[in-house]
Amino acid sequence: MKLVIIAALAMLFIFIYRRYVPVAGIGNMPLHSVSYKQEDIVFVDTRDFQLACRDPIACAHQLPIPYLRRYVHEIPSDKQVVIVASDYEGKNIGARFLKQKGINVIGYLMRKELRKE
Repeated sequence: MKLVIIAALAMLFIFIYRRYVPVAGIGNMPLHSVSYKQEDIVFVDTRDFQLACRDPIACAHQLPIPYLRRYVHEIPSDKQVVIVASDYEGKNIGARFLKQKGINVIGYLMRKELRKE
């Protein structure tokens, strides 16, 4: 019984860590402050397709979080990556996954959902 409780607590800790603990070495990079050449940096838009089409970033690869595992090979591994996310949980999950695959993630860009007026 103790082993089951310990295993459940460990799984809960891992779940909370992956979602809510910030990824080290990744800072906020607003779109206007990115001073890299287009050839040096890649934007990966991890927002849902519905949010990304309302507020598009022209040069970004649109790969929502559920599609990252399947299409990670489309992201150039020799370039630096900036993640575009709609919330901190998506940013953390995407950055951890890409770093695990050997992709150099240097920052994130937070794009909140646009309100309909």
